[in-house]
Amino acid sequence: MATTPTTATTVAPGITRVEKNNSKGYVVRVCRDGVRNSEYYSDKMCGGKRKALQLAKQSHAALLEVLGPANNSTKDKLTSRNTTGKVGVHLAHSVDNRYPGCEYQAYCASWKTEDGRRQKISFAFNRYGEDEAWELACIARDRETVDREEVIAVRERQLKRKSRKTKARRK
Repeated sequence: MATTPTTATTVAPGITRVEKNNSKGYVVRVCRDGVRNSEYYSDKMCGGKRKALQLAKQSHAALLEVLGPANNSTKDKLTSRNTTGKVGVHLAHSVDNRYPGCEYQAYCASWKTEDGRRQKISFAFNRYGEDEAWELACIARDRETVDREEVIAVRERQLKRKSRKTKARRK
């Protein structure tokens, strides 16, 4: 007797359709603070595919009501995929096909605006140098601004403040 492969399809956030051999139904999963809450709604036990989905949706809504909304925002969290050490700043590498061997590297600051659109600004190594590009990208990310002149003005104020402190220490 041949077994049918397991298929799992996401139907809605937190609800997955599972079809394996003779068991078909919906799995509701909600995870909070590392604890996974899951429930299975079989097509047979619920009286059909539509009724099982309806019960799964009701169960999901009830779980969210009890456990609260998801707090999985990674806006200000450092993840394992981050290679720069600063949230929202990454190293961008591009090749210009118009000129052979012409490669660019830059630090790119990116974030999402209030209305959900992505914003980004890059600072190239060949224009600012690697260290200065890093500082400018970090400032742009902290302030969430694409205004290059504003970012550069903030950096210049930082450098002036820093030079004043070093002069004061020497005296």
